[in-house]
Amino acid sequence: MRVVHFELSCAAISGEPSVPLFCMFYRLISDGDWFTFAKRPNSVSRPCYNFMPTSTYPKDWKCRFIFVSAAMLPESPVPKDLDAAIEDVVPTLSASETVQWKRMCDNPTRAFTFSEGMLAMGGLSPSYPVRPRAFFGKKEITLWRLLQGDSKDVKYVVDDEVDPRLNAEVQVTGGFVQAGGSAALGGSEEDPSGGDESSPDLPPVHPSGQSDDEEVEIQLVRKRRSASPQPAPAPPNIRQRLRSASGQKLPPSSKAVSDLPPAGGSSREPIEIPTGPSPSRIRDKTSEVGVARFSSAYELSSLHATGTSKPTFQEALACRSPLAPLFADAIPSTYVPKWKVTSSSVIGTPEAARDFLSHAVPPSHKFVNSALRDDLFEDQYSMSLCESFFRGAGMLQRIDDLRKANEGLKAELKASQLVVAGLRGQVVDAERRLQEEKGAGAMLERKERAWEQEMASLIAEKEELAAELKHVREVGSVSQEQLNTMYADYGITSDDNQRLAGEKHWLITEGFGAFLTAVAQSEDFKSGLEEVYRAYRNVGYQAGLKDGYVYSAQGLGRKETPLYNSKAKKRLSKLNEEFGRKTPAILAKILEHPLISIDELKALFSSAGPSSPPSLSGGDPQ
Repeated sequence: MRVVHFELSCAAISGEPSVPLFCMFYRLISDGDWFTFAKRPNSVSRPCYNFMPTSTYPKDWKCRFIFVSAAMLPESPVPKDLDAAIEDVVPTLSASETVQWKRMCDNPTRAFTFSEGMLAMGGLSPSYPVRPRAFFGKKEITLWRLLQGDSKDVKYVVDDEVDPRLNAEVQVTGGFVQAGGSAALGGSEEDPSGGDESSPDLPPVHPSGQSDDEEVEIQLVRKRRSASPQPAPAPPNIRQRLRSASGQKLPPSSKAVSDLPPAGGSSREPIEIPTGPSPSRIRDKTSEVGVARFSSAYELSSLHATGTSKPTFQEALACRSPLAPLFADAIPSTYVPKWKVTSSSVIGTPEAARDFLSHAVPPSHKFVNSALRDDLFEDQYSMSLCESFFRGAGMLQRIDDLRKANEGLKAELKASQLVVAGLRGQVVDAERRLQEEKGAGAMLERKERAWEQEMASLIAEKEELAAELKHVREVGSVSQEQLNTMYADYGITSDDNQRLAGEKHWLITEGFGAFLTAVAQSEDFKSGLEEVYRAYRNVGYQAGLKDGYVYSAQGLGRKETPLYNSKAKKRLSKLNEEFGRKTPAILAKILEHPLISIDELKALFSSAGPSSPPSLSGGDPQ
C-alpha cells in the first residue's frame, strides 16, 4: 500500500520515483521475523499521505510472501540475525528529488485500495502501456484529484472508449489472485482468446524444443483458458477436529467455505503458485496481493517459483518502476518467515508445493526433511493449517500471563505510590525543619551582631576605666603643697560661684524692676509722654459748634456739626515718631556703661528719685 501510493503520488505531481526519495518518507523495520515499512518521524520528514488505512488485520497480508528489492534494504541481504539491529540512515537527495520531496510533503494524498485504472494512469499496470484518462461525468479529472477522494463513479477512457475493467479493484478469492474478478483471469468460455489480448507483451508459446517443465506449464495455461476457474474444495476443518477432541465448544462459523484457502494436498487441480509481487507494489497492511497485476495469460512455470529461471517479460516489468522487487532466486532463505508458509502463500499440487519449498524454504524448516518423502509431505502440508490456531492459543496464554503480570505491576505501583507519599511527607517535614533552622540561624546572626556591639561598648568602658585608673595613679603621686594649692583654688572658685549665683538671683527678682522704674521716672520719658497726651487732647470735638440750618421733612431745623482738627492729628503722628526715636536713645544711654558693678547699679537705682538718674542725663558713674 505504501509503495503503490508513493509511486502514484510521484506520477501525480509529474515526478519520478526513486529509492532515496522513498527512503526519505519510510524506513525498514523488523517485526519478529518479518520486515515492513514505517513512516519516519516528523522531525525527519512529513508523511506523503494524509490518510492510511489500518483496519486490515495482519493475518490478511502477513501470511503471504512479500519479496523486497535489494535496493530497498539498508544493506545487502545477508543471513538474518534476529538480534542484529537494522542500520537505517536518512538518504541524501539530489536537487530535483529535494524539490519533488517538498511538493509531496506540501500536497499529501489519501492511500486506499486503488483501482486498475488509477494504476494505469500512474504507469504501474503492465496490462495497459497507454495511460488512460479519467472522467467524472463530462469533466476530466487528474490523477492527483483522484488520490484526494473516492474514485467510485469515475470512468476511464482508453482510445476514446470506456474500459470498465479499469474500475475493478484487486481481489483475492479462494486463494487465487485475480484483478477485476473473473475478467482479469482470462477469457470466458465464450471468449477463450481473451487472455491473449490482455497481455500483448507476453512472449509466444513454443511447445517444441522446450523442457518438460515448460510443456507442463503450457498444458496448465491451456487448461485455464479453456474453462473458467473452479472453486477449490474446502480443506478439512482441522480446528473443529481439534476442538471436538479437546471437548471445547465450537464457535459459530463466521467464514464461508468458498472464502477458505484450498488445501494443496487435497486436490490435484492445477492452481497458481505466487512467485512475487508486481513491480513496485509491495503490499503493506492491505489484503491486496502484488501478483494481481499479472494477467491470467502469464505463462507461469514451476521454474519461476523455484528460482531456476526467470520469465522473459520480467525485464518489461522491472523497467516500469525503479522499485521492482526481486524474485525467489534473489531472496535469501532467511528472509522467508518460517511460520508463515500456509496454503494462501503456497498453492498448488503437493508436487509443485514440495518443489517450491525445496528451493525457497531452508532445510531447517519443519515442513521439509532431508528426503522430502511423498507420504509424509501431504500430512505435513495439511497440518500446517493448524499452525495459526496453535499460535493463537499461545498468544492467548501469553496475554493471560501478561494480564497477571500487569496486575502484579499495578499492586507494586500502588505500593510504590504509598512509599512515594510517605517520602513526600518526609520531604515536607525536612523542608519545614530546614526553614526553622534558617530562621534560627537568622536569629543567631542578629544576636551575634548585638553581642558584638555590647563587646565594643565593654571595650570602650574598659579603656575609660584604664584611663581613670591611670589618672588616679598620677593623682596619688601629687605632693602635699600641690594639694593645698588646689584646695585653695577650689575654695576661691566656690566663693565666686556663690556670689555670682546671688547676683543672678537679684537681677532676676529686683534688678529688672528697678531698671524699668528708673526709665519711667526719667525726664525725657515723661516729657515725651506728656506731649503725646496733649496731642490726643487736641484731637476730637472742639469746644464750640458751628451753627447752621438745614431743611428736612419736619421743616427748617438747626444742625450741629463737629469740627475735626486736622492739624492736631498731624501733630499726634509727629509726636509718635519722635517718641519712638527717643526710646532707643534712652536705652542706649543706660547701656553706655555695661561693666558697671552690681553694687553701683543698686546704689544708682536706689538714689533715683523724682528726677532722672545721672546715668540718664549723660553723667559718668565712675
